[in-house]
Amino acid sequence: MFSNRRILILVFATLVGSVPAFGQCGPSVVCTAPTGAQTVVQPSGTTLGVNSLGSVLYADQFAGSDIGAKINSAIAALPASGGEIYIPAGDYTFNTTINVTGKNIILRGAGTGYTLLYGTKLLWVGLGTAISVTGSNNQSTLRDFALDTTTFGTARGIDIDGFANNVVVERIVIFPQSGSFDIAVRIGHTANVADVMLRDLYIRNNNINLFAERVSAHLVLDHSRLIQASGNSGQAENFIGCLPPSTECPNSPLLVESFHATNSTFEGSASASSSAPVLDIVSCLECSITDSYFEQDGSSSVAIKIPSGAQIQASGCPPSGCSLTVTVGKSFFSGVGVAQYAIDSEFANGTIVLTDNYFFGYVPGAAIRNVRSRRIFAAGNDLDSPGFSLATSYSNVVSLSNSLAGVVEPNRLFTATADSAGSGSATLPAKPAGFAVVDIGGTSYKIPYYP
Repeated sequence: MFSNRRILILVFATLVGSVPAFGQCGPSVVCTAPTGAQTVVQPSGTTLGVNSLGSVLYADQFAGSDIGAKINSAIAALPASGGEIYIPAGDYTFNTTINVTGKNIILRGAGTGYTLLYGTKLLWVGLGTAISVTGSNNQSTLRDFALDTTTFGTARGIDIDGFANNVVVERIVIFPQSGSFDIAVRIGHTANVADVMLRDLYIRNNNINLFAERVSAHLVLDHSRLIQASGNSGQAENFIGCLPPSTECPNSPLLVESFHATNSTFEGSASASSSAPVLDIVSCLECSITDSYFEQDGSSSVAIKIPSGAQIQASGCPPSGCSLTVTVGKSFFSGVGVAQYAIDSEFANGTIVLTDNYFFGYVPGAAIRNVRSRRIFAAGNDLDSPGFSLATSYSNVVSLSNSLAGVVEPNRLFTATADSAGSGSATLPAKPAGFAVVDIGGTSYKIPYYP
């Protein structure tokens, strides 16, 4: 039999034996870097004197005045073939821009800290850009950290530019708590970029969340959530393309050739200006949005806006510009009983394709404010309640198998009409197979058809 005293001694010895000696780090033991500047969690098997584990470099162990400078030192230490740089868990304040300029670089944190006990949080206190990704054939990846700022509307979070391509940004939170970025993610400000994947992002509380300016091919947004800042002063929260006059493109329009959003959420703010659309598509050859959710909370004017000044200028386009095509499928639009329109179409050379979408809460109102679209194709959409219509005008609209409050609406075909016709006569055969109902100028006509 063990006495109580012997049991206590054994328990104490066991606990003491499980604690690493001073200066060593375990999987969940907090250690302080030699400079004393940061608090980090080192992985098992490393000590404070080691700056790498295999091919992974530990950014906090490199020389530099802050984590930005340390990461730049780690990037400089990578071979020409690239490599991975790990930022251990902790809160890091920095004002040195992180320059990801090499090829095949992976910059990885320990997680965002929003779903894990430990995470990597980078707090930008400088001006300009916090993280810059540039260089032809960059092929770099940013992942698993949170980015914050203490500035208000004078800084940018992540800037992808300078002919960078095959860039992946994933599992990152940009949700400033005591400031806001002017632009959280900016793409192609001075030169074209291509093949950019934005995945599993949570971006909120910035003047502009996403601004894509020059994209020569394939900008993809997947499984992400973008929320409009409260108090937004009238500008859109997310821009695809750029129109002058703007601080981003003061003299000439900038083109995004293709943008594809899937499984993502775009949310307005209850206190945003009534003139602030959630997504502004101003210069995009091909834009598609599928399996996504739009919420116009409060007074946000529209979910998607295609302004009258939209311009599509690219090689091979006529002087008047190419046509713009926006395709939206299998998505949910919520007007929360306040907003009147989901989509505002003002561009005369634009084509909109809507398939299998659900529109809720736009009463009285319409899914599309059709000012002067080139053409609109709508099929299989569900409009939630009486008093709601597919479009404010059915000019140039083809409507097939759309339903209003569960009741299928009459099909409408876009047809050209004339005020007069030449003389002539014809006799139609008896017993047609059926009649096609065509809406012309708001009046329905039956046209017989035959086998």
